[in-house]
Amino acid sequence: MTLGRINTALLDYFVVIDGGGTLITGLVQGDFTLALYNPSGTEVSGTIAVTIAELALGNYSTTFTPDAVGAWLLVVTHATYFSYGKRTSYQVFSGLFDG
Repeated sequence: MTLGRINTALLDYFVVIDGGGTLITGLVQGDFTLALYNPSGTEVSGTIAVTIAELALGNYSTTFTPDAVGAWLLVVTHATYFSYGKRTSYQVFSGLFDG
């Protein structure tokens, strides 16, 4: 689980590999299917932008900015490499913990 703050971008990472363990490069945002669920369980990827970018060598990042406090879920799917989806949960708070 990733912790975050409301109205502050959340950043996470994942890798894409094929069945033989080769890192897959060159994928773009449109190669993935996204589903972002807010704390009420509503799918909101049509209203809250989720960005995917390749960092290097098959490593990718996801970014979105939550607009509500609570538990969020992001599911990233690729038809060839992980049709089951990669899931990350986020717990979003109204403030920071360190002062």
